[in-house]
Amino acid sequence: MPTSDIGQEATEQGGLGDVLRPVRGKLVLACVLQAGAAIAGLVPFVAIAELARELFSDAPDDGRLWGIAAVAVLGLVIRLVLMLGAASITHFADVELSLDLRRQMAERLGEVPLGWYDARDGGEVKKAVVDDVASMHHLVGHTFTDLTNAVVTPIAAMRWRSTTERSKRSTPARSSSCRASR
Repeated sequence: MPTSDIGQEATEQGGLGDVLRPVRGKLVLACVLQAGAAIAGLVPFVAIAELARELFSDAPDDGRLWGIAAVAVLGLVIRLVLMLGAASITHFADVELSLDLRRQMAERLGEVPLGWYDARDGGEVKKAVVDDVASMHHLVGHTFTDLTNAVVTPIAAMRWRSTTERSKRSTPARSSSCRASR
C-alpha cells in the first residue's frame, strides 16, 4: 500500500456519500431543522414591515402593535431553538462519524504487515487517523446547515415578497384623500 493510500480506503469504496452514510439521516434532520430556523428568522423582518404599516396607519392599535412585537420575539426564539437543535444534531453526528472512521482505520492498520510501518514514519499514520478525520468536522458539523440556510433564506424571502406584491395588486389602493385628511 503506497504512502498516499493510508486515509483513502473510504474514498476507494465509493466516495463521500459512502463515508457519510452512517450519519445521513441525522444530517437530513438537521437540515430540515435549519430550514425551519431560516424561515423563522424572517419572521422578525416581516414583523418590522407590519409594525411600520400599522404605525403609519390612520389609527394605530396599541394591542396590534404589541401583538406584532410578540410575534417577532417568538420568531427569534423559534429560530434559536431550531438552530441549536440542528447544530447539536450535526455535532453529535460528527462525533459518531469520527469514531466510526477511526475504528475502521485502526482495524485496517491492524491488518497490515509490520514491515509496512517500517517504511513510514509515525506522523504519516497520525495524520491519516487523527488529522484527516478531524478535518471532516467542518463538513459534517457546519457545511450542510450553512448551505441549507444560504439556500432557504433567500428563497423564503423572495416567496414572501412575491406574495405581498400579489396581495397589494389584488387589494384596492387607498385613495389619496385618506392621507390628505390627516
